[in-house]
Amino acid sequence: MFASRRLLGATNTSTGMAFKVNSGESTARSILVTKAAAMGANCIIGVDVDYGTTANNAATVNMQGTAVTIRNLEAILDDDVMERFGKFEASLARAQEISRWLAGEFGEE
Repeated sequence: MFASRRLLGATNTSTGMAFKVNSGESTARSILVTKAAAMGANCIIGVDVDYGTTANNAATVNMQGTAVTIRNLEAILDDDVMERFGKFEASLARAQEISRWLAGEFGEE
């Protein structure tokens, strides 16, 4: 059975190195998106992902890209994607507002 799984490309992604890589990709993507949005960008282009391991066999994922602002985003994205993007922008604005409050800034922007 193991040989046939390898032949067909089946991989258990819930444990082991595949799980670590998938988790690392998800975390790196979240950080990249959050940083780009905080800069006022609404898109990331030229994303590069590099994988590696450390001396103690820990998986590493490095992700970088260029944050840009596309003015006519609604012209190139589907309605459902635009809706999700709007929700993300609202969530980010709320998180930034809470961050300001925690820093003691209670006034208007």
